[in-house]
Amino acid sequence: MDGMGLGFHSAYGHATINYSGADIDTSTFMERFPEQRLTIVCLSNDPLGNAESKADEVLSILHQAGKI
Repeated sequence: MDGMGLGFHSAYGHATINYSGADIDTSTFMERFPEQRLTIVCLSNDPLGNAESKADEVLSILHQAGKI
């Protein structure tokens, strides 16, 4: 579900709010876990930087460490 550019989803069994964006020279992604009070933000000045994939890698590491 999307609202005002924000996506309301779930990841690793928790509710999340995320935003993904790109422009001619950027790639951005933000994912918020409100209940865990955790936010991951990835900003790239490369339009092919695939910020969402990089943030997912960090989230996977945090999940494996038991943080989310």
